[in-house]
Amino acid sequence: FISAFHPYDQVDIRPGKGEFAFYHGNLGVGENNEVALFLVRKVFNDLPFQLVIAGTKPSEELKKAVKENKNVTLFSDRSPEEIREMIANAQCNILPTFQATGIRLKLLAALFGGRHCIVNSPMVVNTGLESLCTIADSPEEMKNALNNIMNLSTFSDTGKRVEVLENNFSNKGNANKLKRLLFPGIQD
Repeated sequence: FISAFHPYDQVDIRPGKGEFAFYHGNLGVGENNEVALFLVRKVFNDLPFQLVIAGTKPSEELKKAVKENKNVTLFSDRSPEEIREMIANAQCNILPTFQATGIRLKLLAALFGGRHCIVNSPMVVNTGLESLCTIADSPEEMKNALNNIMNLSTFSDTGKRVEVLENNFSNKGNANKLKRLLFPGIQD
């Protein structure tokens, strides 16, 4: 198995505590827009925590839903650097999906550069990343996870994340696997 190539060389988690939960994606993609609406309407509808959503092409429906929820902020058309900053500064990256389609680059971004990560089962099924995330499948489970995570003062599982990500999801490791597959006689 060769995992997705990505722009991250090592796990880099900021010390301290973030003040918001973060969701990001191309909001012009129907599923990402649906997930953002789900988070605004079903998860953060009665929580005291701030949700920041960032992505390109948010729908009018999402913009309206955000305006109706005082603890949700929407940032449109941010640069990759700004997204990485938000990932790093968030207390929690919340990344549910409605389709199990393999490893998502936004999940790798959150795990390599963010603190806590809440996902649902379809986001991590058969990826090898299950142990690095808090899995919550219903709005109630997500709310409970957020209540626990948003009150933590520090992130303490850096060693486990480094072990899993840098051993199984590193670009260098992927390149070596690919090289061995293409050129079986060449040594690393």
